[in-house]
Amino acid sequence: MRGRRINDGASRGRFAHAFGRVVVKLRKKRALGQVELAKQLRISQPTLSRLERGKLIPKVDVLRRLVRTLHIGIDELYATVEAHEAALTVLES
Repeated sequence: MRGRRINDGASRGRFAHAFGRVVVKLRKKRALGQVELAKQLRISQPTLSRLERGKLIPKVDVLRRLVRTLHIGIDELYATVEAHEAALTVLES
């Protein structure tokens, strides 16, 4: 997986929003509630809620726990987020 810089606020916002939507879908697919997933990630439920609403992007340690808990590879997660982000970009144009 290649890293990438998010230089402007709009791009960062789209990425964070897409990331949050993907986390919600994966959480629901695993039949986990926010409280349960937050406990497994060792973060608060309000923090998870902010992540799912695209208000923040998780730190690396939380991201590692997230991919383990949701049984998804980091490359697959990133590709899924990028696909959602591309769809958001098309909708905005």
